[in-house]
Amino acid sequence: ASPRRQTRIRMIPEPTVSKLWTPCRNAEIGIPTIVDAGGRAERLERLSLGERTVSEDWLQKQLFECPELLPIDEIEPDYGPLIPIGREISTDAGPLDNLYISPRGLLTLVEAKLWKNPQARREVVGQIIDYAKEVSRWSYEDLDAKAKKATQKSLWELISSCAERLEEARFVDAVSRNMRAGRFLLLIVGDGIREEMERLAEFLQSTPQLRFTLALVELQLYRLGSDGRLLVIPVVVGRTTEVVRAVVRVTSTEGAHVDVSLDVRDDPDNATLRRPALTYDEFFAELANSGASSPAIDVARKLYDDFSRDPRFKIEWKAASLTIKLRDPVETSRVYSVLIVEKAGRAYVGWLGDQLKRVGVNDEFAKKFARDLGDLVGRRADPRYGAAWDQPAPLEALAAKYGDVKAIIDDLATAIYSQRLGEMP
Repeated sequence: ASPRRQTRIRMIPEPTVSKLWTPCRNAEIGIPTIVDAGGRAERLERLSLGERTVSEDWLQKQLFECPELLPIDEIEPDYGPLIPIGREISTDAGPLDNLYISPRGLLTLVEAKLWKNPQARREVVGQIIDYAKEVSRWSYEDLDAKAKKATQKSLWELISSCAERLEEARFVDAVSRNMRAGRFLLLIVGDGIREEMERLAEFLQSTPQLRFTLALVELQLYRLGSDGRLLVIPVVVGRTTEVVRAVVRVTSTEGAHVDVSLDVRDDPDNATLRRPALTYDEFFAELANSGASSPAIDVARKLYDDFSRDPRFKIEWKAASLTIKLRDPVETSRVYSVLIVEKAGRAYVGWLGDQLKRVGVNDEFAKKFARDLGDLVGRRADPRYGAAWDQPAPLEALAAKYGDVKAIIDDLATAIYSQRLGEMP
């Protein structure tokens, strides 16, 4: 008899593949391409900072003459608009490349660097923080003297033409207060910047007394034709975020038993670049620190008090503002942005028209609201959008006519509710 054959079966597991969508936090930017009216495409040539025509001195000069190149609105809008004080400003830590001030008394310090070696990349972070430490020791008179030496103008003369400036006395107080607190925006600007700076955390933790924001900005340059024009694309590569630590103080009478627990949960998204929303106390503390007047602070409190108590509205806190939102009477999860109040002491309207159109409500309500409220506080509707102002209004303007402001908002709510509820079967 022939031997019985044995068949061996080997089980090979089939791999299970699942796909996970991961959003890119720092999206790569492709090469810009110009497409003319005839459909012909031309890719632009990327220039490197460090070429003979693009030196650190050239970069400093461009940033001084055109501060709009710096993406302040994407980093810290409170620090804009940037008004140049000077270049190569002397400090005990060395010359600071560029120094700017805002009409509300906030300073921005800029270091322009060409990345030639990794050591320079690490040292520049410590360098700009050293500058910040030195500037925090200055008095208003010291800063004013630097401005006069660099521009032949005082600080007040530099910002006197700005529409959103503070009164002179409050401007002086705000500048002094911000310098003492080390409340600065520090920008490192260059080409080829990368986030991997080995000693960055060490430098940031070395100055807990300073309340600065640090950001890395890459300027990408592209040649436009042969006439010397350049396309400049600013990219925010990275920035610091504020981490809130809770300090609990417990006071009890003798012999009393107190049991205190604090639950602090980490951000499940690994602490994104978004700053945490302000609380009520933080918002009004920062509003006061911005140099806002008593009427401005009072009207912000009135807006909060009146509209947080009205069940039709809700208050939403952001990192730099509070927003008065109108609840939709039909879709309870839907809200409409009515008025944004900034911690910098300004207010503005916007986005309402698009929000109304999404649910089929006539956006003329939003345009009329922007016109009526704008006429009241001296702002005009932006002709490009209709339902937004051309620029924010100071809170003092709302304070002067608060009763009318509240009535206009109430009229808006009544109109929207009437249309939405009228459409219900």
